[in-house]
Amino acid sequence: MPRGGKRPGAGRPKGAATKRPRKTTVLALEAAGDGPLPLEVLLAVMRYFYGRKQYARAAAIAAQAAPYVHPRLSSITHKGDKEEPLRLVEEIVLIDADTDPPAPAAPPAPGASA
Repeated sequence: MPRGGKRPGAGRPKGAATKRPRKTTVLALEAAGDGPLPLEVLLAVMRYFYGRKQYARAAAIAAQAAPYVHPRLSSITHKGDKEEPLRLVEEIVLIDADTDPPAPAAPPAPGASA
């Protein structure tokens, strides 16, 4: 008996409706029907102050709108070995044009001191 692979009739049928939207998406679409969304108001007011060269007020509103427009970059913490922290190794090789280039140096063995 074969296992895995493509099976006839498996999966969503062609032309089937897409998955239903999230509740938050539905609420946002309903809110948009009544007038401008909060982000649209923030951006309009920010552009108003920016056009009148009131940059401090425009920047304050831009800071409020930024999380909705630009994703926040996540930060990471390196959890390396405290006994053997990472080392940056830089190698400069001078090559004479008349000779063949040397073979690259092998990396040091784990646990070997430099």
